[in-house]
Amino acid sequence: MNLTMQILHIILTMQVAFTQVRSFNRFGFMIFAILCTAGRHTITSFIFFAKQDHRDWTKFYRFFSKRKWEPAICFDKLFEIALKEALHESDDVIFALDDFRVEKTGKTIPHARYQLDPKSPPFCRNLIWGHRYLHATLLITQKKNGMWHAARSMSVRLQLAPHIKKPGKNASEADWQAYEVNKKEYNLCQYASKMIWALRGLVNQLGYAHRTIKIVADGGYCNKTIFRSLPRGVDLIVRCRKDAKLCGRSLEKRKFYDEKKFTPHEIYKDKAIPSKKASMFYGRRTTEMRYKEKSDVYWQRGTQKRCLRSIVIHGIKYRKNKNGYTNYREPMYLLTTDLIADVELIIQYYLFRWEIEVAHRELKTDLGISEAQVWNETSVEKCPQTICIANSVIKLAHVLLEKKYGSEDHNYAVPPKWYANRKRISVAYMRRRLREELIDDLDLTMSWKALFEKIAA
Repeated sequence: MNLTMQILHIILTMQVAFTQVRSFNRFGFMIFAILCTAGRHTITSFIFFAKQDHRDWTKFYRFFSKRKWEPAICFDKLFEIALKEALHESDDVIFALDDFRVEKTGKTIPHARYQLDPKSPPFCRNLIWGHRYLHATLLITQKKNGMWHAARSMSVRLQLAPHIKKPGKNASEADWQAYEVNKKEYNLCQYASKMIWALRGLVNQLGYAHRTIKIVADGGYCNKTIFRSLPRGVDLIVRCRKDAKLCGRSLEKRKFYDEKKFTPHEIYKDKAIPSKKASMFYGRRTTEMRYKEKSDVYWQRGTQKRCLRSIVIHGIKYRKNKNGYTNYREPMYLLTTDLIADVELIIQYYLFRWEIEVAHRELKTDLGISEAQVWNETSVEKCPQTICIANSVIKLAHVLLEKKYGSEDHNYAVPPKWYANRKRISVAYMRRRLREELIDDLDLTMSWKALFEKIAA
């Protein structure tokens, strides 16, 4: 079985999300068109890939705007396959949570807002016009011979997280009151809290209610809204500010919080707390790190009476070149609700969070998630989700092939010569292999309906 056939088998499991067979066939075409199209990822480019440029092109736009199908069901099927075949029973279910922004040009595109440009320099904060997305990925970890290897991130949720539009200068008092109410209900933290509940419900629905899931996120999700709304069976691992006011349990009977407050940076400077060493996978290789841990801490303004663990990771050393000076990164300050797991395991899970940033680069640069020129409100939501599904499909297909054939016994899994020191094959490399297989093995003149019938048989 090659990469193309594995992708087709994964797509066939998503047929339950469609009410019509022709819509499902068009969905299968869209997945291959997204993965194989070079250049700009517009719907026009997908039409040229199918050699439909001399036929009615409106059906491809109607697929996103009028056809009834649920992208969430497709994500659920991907997660179900990954949970059963890519993860072992002993592996933890780890989700990375983050948001990203994409630029748009049309002023009439639904949900587009002015927002801060993350690429702007710190001394001059710029604005961009575009969309904001909330993204959740499943982290598929690998451990061979007792050593951690690079993890894989597979998207399981993608949703628009727009800002609430501010009333104009001629707005009434009622409009301003409604704005203040909606601003508290429709913000990034509320979107994230609902997504965490949805992921917990999905794991329970698939029959894994006994398994605890881990959520790793950056400092933007270290706040009271996220901590206080965590469902049962969910542990949070987040980066916090170095000046967060923490405390211990009071020894007095009528007081819960100790009056003596401390910060994570003070834990880092405290010589009475010994630092420990551990080998972690970070930056394509195993690196020795030092860390400190302080248990039974409380964040009065954030988590109230929920007990936490504070972990401080010392600055990781690096060199810009082999003969350069040794520099050190800034220390990392973590807070977690997991009071049982080994601290080295928690640190490694947080370091794997970087894979969601790699997924953002793939969606923006390789697959052009913001390049489709659509203005319909339904299309604005479904078109990026379809691109995200395509990215997850090819990643999952590679993981299943690697598990089935190994990295040495299958021609597909053999990386190019310049990949000698890399443990993970990129999406761009997988897309090139997929193009080769489509040209060599498949008859592109065959209809997608006949192709799926042939595979299903």
